[in-house]
Amino acid sequence: MDMRTKSQRFDGEGRQAVSQLKSWHRLMWECDKCNARNWEARTICHRCEKARDDIEFQCPECEGELIVNSEGAGLEVDCPHCSAIIRIPTAETAAAMRQLRLKAEHCFVSHLRLKTPCLDEFLSSWVSEANRADLIDGYRESPDHVILGRYVFKRTPFFCRAEERIKEERRRQAAVAKQRMIDALLRRSPSGDCVTVMVGPGVVRYILFERLNQQTVAIALEGIHSLSKSPRLKIPYDEFGSYIESFLGGKSFDEQLGILAEFCNVHARGVFSSRAHYCFVSHLRLETPCLDEFLSSWMPGVTDNDLIDSYQESPDYVILGYEGDRYVFKRTPFFCRAEERIEEERLGQEAEAMEEASAKSSFDTFVYLMEDLRNGRIKIGHSKRPKKRESTLQSEQPETVLRFAIPAAQEEEAVLHKRYAVRRVRGEWFELPASEVHDVVTYLMGQGDRRRMQVDYEWLGRLTAESQGNAWLGGRGELFVNKFGFQAFGQGV
Repeated sequence: MDMRTKSQRFDGEGRQAVSQLKSWHRLMWECDKCNARNWEARTICHRCEKARDDIEFQCPECEGELIVNSEGAGLEVDCPHCSAIIRIPTAETAAAMRQLRLKAEHCFVSHLRLKTPCLDEFLSSWVSEANRADLIDGYRESPDHVILGRYVFKRTPFFCRAEERIKEERRRQAAVAKQRMIDALLRRSPSGDCVTVMVGPGVVRYILFERLNQQTVAIALEGIHSLSKSPRLKIPYDEFGSYIESFLGGKSFDEQLGILAEFCNVHARGVFSSRAHYCFVSHLRLETPCLDEFLSSWMPGVTDNDLIDSYQESPDYVILGYEGDRYVFKRTPFFCRAEERIEEERLGQEAEAMEEASAKSSFDTFVYLMEDLRNGRIKIGHSKRPKKRESTLQSEQPETVLRFAIPAAQEEEAVLHKRYAVRRVRGEWFELPASEVHDVVTYLMGQGDRRRMQVDYEWLGRLTAESQGNAWLGGRGELFVNKFGFQAFGQGV
C-alpha cells in the first residue's frame, strides 16, 4: 500500500494535473490570424472562422485580401481583384507578414491616437515595401513620409488631418494648464508675504513672494495683461520692500515685476543682504540690481573683523563698508569690467572738462607739462585734449603723468623749446631742475588763461618747496592755489 502524507498526496495530484494540462495544450492549435487556440479536432477557427490549413495574405499590387488552401503555396496565380500575377506565399511567410502588418497598424493607430482601427486609411498610408533598414533610410529626408519605429507611412490627407487634430488638442491642453497656473499664481485674497497688483477699479490680485521667480513672471504678466493694460504694483512697506522700490523708479510695469522676481528668487535662497548689495551697486555705479553678479562676488561667510582685515592686502578682493558694516567682495571679471568702465568715464569727464575750459578761453589748445616718474624728465607739448594725450603716452610708458596744463597760444611751446634747447634730451623731453620747471609754470601762467588751467597742486607745492623753499608759498601750498585759482584735474573752477 502506497503510504503518503496529505501534502505528498496533494503534490502528486498537482503534478498529475499539470501533466494533463500540458497534454491538453498539445492537442490544440493556434490560429495565425487571431491567435485564438482551437481543439485539434477543429479545422476552422472558432473566433475568426479561418480554416486551419488556409493561407491568408494580401496582394502586393492592390493590397486585396486573399485566402487559398495551403496546397497552393509557391504557385503563381492571377489576383481576382486586379488580375496581376502574384506568387502565393507559404503559411509561415504569410503569418510573418500578418504580424508585421499588425505591428505597423498598432504604430499607425497609437501615433494618430485613433479610437477605431481605420483599416482603409492605414492601408493607403503604410508603405509595406519599405521593410528593410536601407529602404527605410531612403525616406528619412522626405517631407511627404514619416517613419514610426521600423515602419514608413505616407502623409495622406487623413494622416495630416489627424496630426493637426493632435496638435490642436495639445494647444488646448497647454492653454488649460497655463490658465490653471495663472489662477494659482494670481490670488484673489492676500495670504502671507505677497505683492499687490492693482489691476483696475475694484480688481486686485496678490502674488506670493515665494512663487514669484524668473520662470513664473512671464505667466504672471500674461495673466495680468489679460485683465488690464495699465496695472500698478504695490510692494509691502518693510526694509526689504523699501530697498526694492529704489530700483523700480522710472521703470515700466513689466520691468518692475521682472526686477521684483529677481529679488524674490535671491531672497528665497536665504543668502541676501540689502546692505551688502547697496555697497556693491553704489561702488560699481550700477543702474540695475545685477543680482547674479552680486552673489558671485560677495563673500557672505566673511563677517568677523579679523577675517575681513586679512583681505586688505589682497589685490583680488575689495572691502566695502556701509554705516559701520564691512563686506568683502571678490574681484570677478564683471567687477573688474565695471571698475574699468568707471575709470573710463572719469577720464572722459576730465577730458570734457578740459575741452570745455579750452572752449571758454580765447585759446583753442593747451600747453602742458608731463613728467616721467622714472627719471624726472619733463615733456613740454601742446594738445587740445591733454588727458587723452596722457592716456596715449601711458599705453607706451605707464610712468608718464600729466602735471600742468593751461590754455595758451601754440607758439608758447616753441618759445619754451627754444629757451631750454640746451636741456633737451630728445624730442619734447627736457632735463630741467626744479627751479627751471617752476620758471616754466610761472611763464605759462603769465601767457595763458589762468582761470582755466589744470594743475597737480601737490606736485607744484613740492616743486616750489624744492626750488625756492617755503618763502615763495608763504609756508602753504593752499595759499598759492587759492591766489592763482588753481584747480585739480577733472574739477571745475
